[in-house]
Amino acid sequence: MAVRRTTLVALAPGADAAAVARALEQQGGWARPTLPGVVRGGDVVWRVTGDDQDAAIPDRLPVAGFTSATYRDGPTGTRDLAGNAPVHRSLLLRVEADPATTAAFEAELFAMGKHIPVMREWRLSRVVASQGPTAWTHVWEQVFPDLRALEHAYMRHPYHWGHVDRWFDGEAPQRIVRPGFRHTFCLLGDSKTSVGNPASASAVKWST
Repeated sequence: MAVRRTTLVALAPGADAAAVARALEQQGGWARPTLPGVVRGGDVVWRVTGDDQDAAIPDRLPVAGFTSATYRDGPTGTRDLAGNAPVHRSLLLRVEADPATTAAFEAELFAMGKHIPVMREWRLSRVVASQGPTAWTHVWEQVFPDLRALEHAYMRHPYHWGHVDRWFDGEAPQRIVRPGFRHTFCLLGDSKTSVGNPASASAVKWST
């Protein structure tokens, strides 16, 4: 089971996000500038795996702050659809609930892959370590064919707002996700978009 770390990096005003991403990739893993529309998602997403876990942000980079989550691969789903899937999305969450309620939330969140066909890959992982002001509990990763699939077909899907949103809504009695979650996404356009190995023992493949 792979161990990964996702870091959301906020840059100093005027810093070149693409240049910072290239510098971070020299330390290991992959890094990309975030796209417009992220929510507390930073300016650069940096993800490392396995032997690169000790990679650190060089002091010379114009970084204003960061938060990160380290996690072991959780359940992973994949859907066989033709074409590229260049948009990688990560959601960092802090859940505060009893084990049974947390398990119900996890099951409902992961089931989005069954109900929302624009998702190419998805994985829900429990966090084992965090850096930054928030102790994250979960990382929810997805791959989409394009931005419209993420921002429209996914975000506006009835399963999203009819089932999952209640766990996040401060006015709903079922809310267990604490305020301050991080919603971020970036454009990769190559094999690095994979959330993990969908042929692993934890993989779940839904029919289309």
